[in-house]
Amino acid sequence: MADAKTILKQYLQRERDALLWKLDGLGERDARWPMTATGTNILGVIKHVASVEAGYFGEVFGRPFAEPLPWLDDEAEDNADMWATTEQNIAWVSDFYRRVWLHSDATIDALDLEAAGVVAWWPTERREVTLQQILVHMIDETARHAGHVDILRELIDGRVGKRADDGNLPGGDASWWANYVERLEQTATASEEQRVVSATRTIDAPIDVIFELIADPSQQPRWDGNDNLARADAGQRVQQVGNVFSMVLTGDRGAVRENHVVEFEEGRRIAWMPAEPGGQPIGHLWRWELRAEGDTRTVVTHSYDWTKLDDQKRFVRARATTAERLMASIDRLATVASGGSA
Repeated sequence: MADAKTILKQYLQRERDALLWKLDGLGERDARWPMTATGTNILGVIKHVASVEAGYFGEVFGRPFAEPLPWLDDEAEDNADMWATTEQNIAWVSDFYRRVWLHSDATIDALDLEAAGVVAWWPTERREVTLQQILVHMIDETARHAGHVDILRELIDGRVGKRADDGNLPGGDASWWANYVERLEQTATASEEQRVVSATRTIDAPIDVIFELIADPSQQPRWDGNDNLARADAGQRVQQVGNVFSMVLTGDRGAVRENHVVEFEEGRRIAWMPAEPGGQPIGHLWRWELRAEGDTRTVVTHSYDWTKLDDQKRFVRARATTAERLMASIDRLATVASGGSA
């Protein structure tokens, strides 16, 4: 097994190579072109990484890099290390980076991982470091910027991957990727929606009376405030998670739904997920939560959660299930629980 220093050097070199490869096949204009509102560009990022590496494996350990780096001087303009001048073309920046590698590797090879150094530009309490710490820091620094230029290069000409022989992506064709992106866009749009709605009201009735009306499916059509439920056979009273009860709906020519109980606490909470007969739950959930206020009053919360619903044909109806519709059922439940006729 390789020793720790060798492993760290390998990781650093892998990120160096990935970073530099992003220049492959680019023209001078595209390599410099600012791709963000803050001017981030591929050639400038690589110049920056090369410059900071020269400092970390140079000055920090008393082994300064031989070449002057005026863009890092205190007198230099802001961000001078983040873009390349016309004289600093792709070949120049690439060669500069490779010269930094040689200098850095010489420092790494010459010192033990425990060798002490001082980062003069860090806060006083953190300035004293070891070679191992700086190796890890530069792997992190290089990998972070490699990720930046990976995105920049894809935006420029669509080229992706870690290196020439490793795309590190699924092998889908253009159609597959277009469908994938469309799905992400649809998911992003859906995420803006309110997919959990609820309504709460205090009812003047004991908690056990209200819970019995909810947990017995044959009673549910009596208080359904939206007239969706037609009837349910007696003898289906819910007792635990895992129970399944059937309900005939008012529309759809008497369609039947099998409701899978997924939450249950006697007298306190019940939730179920509807499914087609013999099928798996569709992806939406109805929940009732009760809290007693004394012996004769109950706080009732009714929720509808469709965060797991992915059948877009059902979205219109799901969106139509508003807090007002939930409250309609609570109001009718209150009437029934108080001894009235819904």
